[in-house]
Amino acid sequence: MIDKSPRMDSFEYAKKIRTAHESAEVTVEVDTVLSVRITRERMEFTYTGSLGSVTFTANFCFVKSGFAEPKMYFTCPACKMRCRFLYCKRYRGQIVFICRTCAGIPYLSEQYPSWYLAGKRVIEQLRIMGVHETDLERGAYRTPPRQPRQHEKTYERELEKLRNLQLAYRRKFDKALLAFPEAEEAGLLPYDD
Repeated sequence: MIDKSPRMDSFEYAKKIRTAHESAEVTVEVDTVLSVRITRERMEFTYTGSLGSVTFTANFCFVKSGFAEPKMYFTCPACKMRCRFLYCKRYRGQIVFICRTCAGIPYLSEQYPSWYLAGKRVIEQLRIMGVHETDLERGAYRTPPRQPRQHEKTYERELEKLRNLQLAYRRKFDKALLAFPEAEEAGLLPYDD
C-alpha cells in the first residue's frame, strides 16, 4: 500500500520564510486545506482536510550549504529531529504534522516490490540509451543502437549496464514468482536466458 498522506515540503516554504524575516509576518493560503502564518521563528499551520481540522505550530531551522542560501528544514514536533517533510497523521489521538519516521511511513522504495523497482531501473536505462517512449509502452524494443556522436566505449559501458539491470530484474521477478506454486506448474519457471 503506497502512503499518500498530505505532506509539507520545507524547501517550498523557504522563500516565504525569507520574506517573513524581512517583514514581521506573512500569511499564505497554500491550497483549500492548508494555510500558514509565518513569523520569524515559527510557522502556524491551519489544516482542514480528510483527517479533520487542526491548528499547530512548527519550528524550523536553517542549515548552511555549499551554495549561496542556507537550506530550511522543519523540526519534527514529536522527535525534535530535523526533517524536510512533515506528514499529516494521527499521533497519540491528535492530528499533527510529524516526520516520516514518527509517522511510520516507509521510504517509497520499501513500499514497492523489489522486482518492480528493478524493472523501473531497466526502463530508465533504456530511456537514457535513446529508446523511444512509445516503444517502451508497447514493450517492443530491441537492443538500442549507438547514438550519433557517442563514443564506442561509452556505448559498450551503457549496454553492459543495461544487461546487468535486466539480469537483476529477471532474478528478482523469478524470486517473486517462486512464492506462487502455480508459476512452476504453468511453466513460468525457471526463466531461460
